[in-house]
Amino acid sequence: MHRSLGLRMNSVIFFASAGLAVLFVLLSILFTRQVDAVCAAASSWMLENPGWFYILGVTSFLVFLLWIALSRYGHVRLGTRERRPRR
Repeated sequence: MHRSLGLRMNSVIFFASAGLAVLFVLLSILFTRQVDAVCAAASSWMLENPGWFYILGVTSFLVFLLWIALSRYGHVRLGTRERRPRR
């Protein structure tokens, strides 16, 4: 599929990333309770310890993304002049 889109693929990076993603999903399916406990602990720690800083950072990032999307930079073409967006 990547060739039909004119993309190049680095097979080492692709298979390493795909393998890690599949491993994470399989471990999450097999050890649901443990993964739930780890995610709950991580979320609780993030909101209790650096909570205000974390929320400030995420909010700042979202405001920055909205500013980029709604400014003139949101209309920058990512392809050649002849390429048009798919509909």
